[in-house]
Amino acid sequence: MSIPNWNDLLVFPSRTDSPDKLKQVAQASNQYATTLGFGIAAIGTLLAHTAQAGELSEDTALSIGWLLDSLGDLSAKLADTQQEAGYLLSQTTPTEG
Repeated sequence: MSIPNWNDLLVFPSRTDSPDKLKQVAQASNQYATTLGFGIAAIGTLLAHTAQAGELSEDTALSIGWLLDSLGDLSAKLADTQQEAGYLLSQTTPTEG
């Protein structure tokens, strides 16, 4: 039995969710994905500057690498969640015709 990663713990929208819930999921996913994106960029900047200055240890580089791997997975999961919530919301919202 494998241990689930923390991405498996995220809420994923379903057809049974109310339109309000779908809007909340889409909005929260977007906000958190944006925050993660800026955070990953900041870590990249710090990593580049410390490496250039010769102050980056192998252990630190390894830890940052695993952190960025996890954050990348989370960011992708949030994007999927936002898209799914948006799709389901479009299916529940009456179209004008």
